[in-house]
Amino acid sequence: MSVVSTSSPKFLKLNNPIKNYAWGCADLLPDLFDIENKDAQPLAEVWMGAHPGGSSTLTYDENELTLADFIALDKPAILSSMTDKHFGELPYLFKILTAQKALSIQVHPDKSTAQQGFQREQAQGIDLGDFRRNYKDANHKPELVYALSEFQAMNGFRSFESIIDNFKQVNIAQLNPWLQAFELDVSPKGLES
Repeated sequence: MSVVSTSSPKFLKLNNPIKNYAWGCADLLPDLFDIENKDAQPLAEVWMGAHPGGSSTLTYDENELTLADFIALDKPAILSSMTDKHFGELPYLFKILTAQKALSIQVHPDKSTAQQGFQREQAQGIDLGDFRRNYKDANHKPELVYALSEFQAMNGFRSFESIIDNFKQVNIAQLNPWLQAFELDVSPKGLES
């Protein structure tokens, strides 16, 4: 029997965690969403989802639950049977970002690499909060940007040829062996090496 019935509420208010990263903006989220920010902290990201690093919460049957715990009550009814069967969890994390300063470069793995890396770091016993941790979960990170205000984003890397040309222009003798090796193997593997 389904925990979620036809008499259950169709909409539930989510309380979403806010991540305070140095590049965030102190006033944009308070202005847009009437959020209090007494200490003028940089409010960088609002997370809406069931991620273990910052799950939304909600009240259901007078109980405060994480979104992940709520979904676990009846995955087929809450996620849909198709989403439950295919993913087994909420398959995305929705974020609202406010970038006051430039963000660091981000390189996201594909799904297979993320799963392998996460399993490896779990087996090594590296805590999820440890700065040495590369894989906080087993998911890839496809992203979509929808800017609500002026925003400059860069996507991708220079072409291999452009990378080689730039290194030749700076002419650093200590890098020449690696540059020559890369020229012999102009590929992602060559660049990694």
